[in-house]
Amino acid sequence: MVDNERQTMFTVGQHALLTADFRASGIDPDEFGFTDQLGFLARESNDPAYLARYAQWVLTRPMSSGYEAHVRVTVPKLAYLLSAAFAAQDAHGRCIAACSMMTRMLDLLHVWSFGLFGSVVIEAPDRGLRRTMQTIAFKRDPDLDAAAGHAWVCAPPFLLVDTTLALQRWDSAILPLVPDVILADAAAPRVHARVEDCVDDRVRDLFAETEGWHDPYLHHRLDPSLRGFHQTFPARDVITPKLHMRFVPVLIRQPCETLAEIEVKRGGPSGATIWNSIVAPAFGMVPCHMGGDERGQYSGRSVARSRPGCHRRAMTQILADTVLRVIERAPQWIRRDLDSKDAIVRIRAEESLAAMIADALDSQAVGG
Repeated sequence: MVDNERQTMFTVGQHALLTADFRASGIDPDEFGFTDQLGFLARESNDPAYLARYAQWVLTRPMSSGYEAHVRVTVPKLAYLLSAAFAAQDAHGRCIAACSMMTRMLDLLHVWSFGLFGSVVIEAPDRGLRRTMQTIAFKRDPDLDAAAGHAWVCAPPFLLVDTTLALQRWDSAILPLVPDVILADAAAPRVHARVEDCVDDRVRDLFAETEGWHDPYLHHRLDPSLRGFHQTFPARDVITPKLHMRFVPVLIRQPCETLAEIEVKRGGPSGATIWNSIVAPAFGMVPCHMGGDERGQYSGRSVARSRPGCHRRAMTQILADTVLRVIERAPQWIRRDLDSKDAIVRIRAEESLAAMIADALDSQAVGG
């Protein structure tokens, strides 16, 4: 009991500090969608990691019984509506659009939320099946906008809300087992992400072939910020009677588009259309006129298009051509020293190779 009270006091204190920081920057945290405010965008432009403060603020926000009851009714209802809307359009591989659409709609429904992007591993132990969507992977889809990994939403007390996992490109063996909607709260156990959760087997084999061993901490070498990120936004297991699922976040995502600009699929209905035709009627709300700034509060919308959290490349996504180019251009001394029995020499070579990979990653751009 004492430990719980101390944790509650720490959480409340942390939230108060974050709120004070926002207000000192000219940000009004009482307004839903305040990450679009110019004060927030100014801070984020100088520090891309600033977006994580918003996510921490949402996680630590004190929750009244009335608000929690509102969320527990609203979020599942919206999740199933969006899942059905995307399925009706046969919108496969559109997890980022769904994540962005849901967070925008939750703002309108007065639910605090943020998006997460990362790896997902699903297993059916009884059938010996294992399927993955890792962020460190060779590109499987020629679509220029395709990104390795998956996106979902956090809307406390729901720490994981996934409306499109079943709409990813699964094979016929695993697809019937994947739920249309996944909802999980704090009961979903925190876990430590393993290298095989984050790094595709082919990428691991490529590094092993070059370095002469399989590094169980390769994911931390490729993304040094991962360990610290997981202290606040941990990986979690979601277990159903048929599936064991592991969700491993690697970054926070907030949309830079308005609902009118988010499409279910290319050329398909916009989020504004889905809101007006499906969501608003279901919640008894008046449809919005969304010719442009649908909430009348996106004064920073044009600036938001350059939001690092929207378009910067995920440090843990590796495209095949990038990896191969790094390996091919690695100096001979690096290749030689990777096999050295001298630990200091070998570590120097590993760090040099990791730096080359990081430079290559920074030159890439994340797709949608």
